Amino acid sequence: MLNWPQPNLKLSELKGKLVLIDFWGTYCGPCINNMPHLAELQKEFKDQIRVVQTTTEDRKTVNDFFKLSKLDTLNLPTATSDKITKAYFPHGSIPHVIWIDGKGKVVGITRSEYVNKKNIERILTTGSLDAPVKKDITDYNTHVPMLSGGLGSYQLDPNMIQYSRTFLTGKMDGMPAWGNYSYRTNQSQPIIVGGFNISISALYSSALVHQAKIGEKSFDIDNYCLTFYDRVLWKAKDSSLFYWSGRTEESWKKVPDDRKYFTYELVAPAEDSLTVKQTMLEDLNHNFGKLLKIKAGLEKVRMTCWVLKLSNKKSKKLLLTKGGNPYFDGKQKSPFVKVVNTPISRFVTFWWIFNFNGRETHPIIDETGLSMNEKIDFTFEADMKNMDQMRAGFKTVGLTLELEDRDIDMVVIRDL
Repeated sequence: MLNWPQPNLKLSELKGKLVLIDFWGTYCGPCINNMPHLAELQKEFKDQIRVVQTTTEDRKTVNDFFKLSKLDTLNLPTATSDKITKAYFPHGSIPHVIWIDGKGKVVGITRSEYVNKKNIERILTTGSLDAPVKKDITDYNTHVPMLSGGLGSYQLDPNMIQYSRTFLTGKMDGMPAWGNYSYRTNQSQPIIVGGFNISISALYSSALVHQAKIGEKSFDIDNYCLTFYDRVLWKAKDSSLFYWSGRTEESWKKVPDDRKYFTYELVAPAEDSLTVKQTMLEDLNHNFGKLLKIKAGLEKVRMTCWVLKLSNKKSKKLLLTKGGNPYFDGKQKSPFVKVVNTPISRFVTFWWIFNFNGRETHPIIDETGLSMNEKIDFTFEADMKNMDQMRAGFKTVGLTLELEDRDIDMVVIRDL
């Protein structure tokens, strides 16, 4: 012990006093800056308290440091080479202060800022301390990524997220193939976007699906069509990594899984919900730029498209719903195509997903002019997977579906 009449100090010798054990180190700036304050409190409360400093550093190192910094005049009892006390009170950071009352009971474990006159007086008068317990995680590993176990026993609370965090890896065996997900429990919760075990083009489509309407709070279902295979143009040299519309499964299976499937997640604070997809795009471009020398963006491209229109001015009036429970069957469980009290764009989107996405090379666009609030009804007989039958059926209810050239938003992937 330094600054103590005996070579050792037993806590039993301090019975009846409030004991403050201050863990510190000569390398710890906050510890050093707090020493004069601790000495002042010791002087003010005299025999009612005893401040004891402890460090694992050796006696010579501490003694030389005290003399050099002129802190030896504070005369605070200091234990050196003390690993025993640290074993009793394990911690991950200093300053670390243990509060022990006159009966030998630990009544507080705090950071140094809670060591003040008010808290000392409270313990001396009431026996209790009104200060948060200092919780240190001691099993963390800085050589392991935080999201891969580096946090040890620390439980990450999603509500604590103040800045974006991302996770990108290859195929995760045992996980499903699930793309373009976004999730949060309420408007104040962090937003999560990403996908499991999906292709590069699917990840980019997920990032760009809202970019055409960035800044708008309402979801535009027409914009969701950017996730379709026919809305992606792969301009990079290595086309083997691209699952294009019409590509055979046999061809796709020949590409190694670790080259074609990726898992990605981005978690961002609630206030970034309108820009989270832009952040995702920038992050994917950064990572795939390094890994594969590619980048992606949203571009206007002249494409031959399937264009859905009203046949004439009377068509809208004939199509508008007469009410009833909303219904449509995108997978077709009967010979009839039936839509009740449903927006035309919603039906078209899901009809395309279940029947033509990955098969048809021409994108589909809705030019009926019917909004999401203008619900429609129609029924006709057709096979949903047969384009000719669907076109004929649309004509019977006042709609046309024809191939025409249009400048549309496309997900374009290029070499750097």
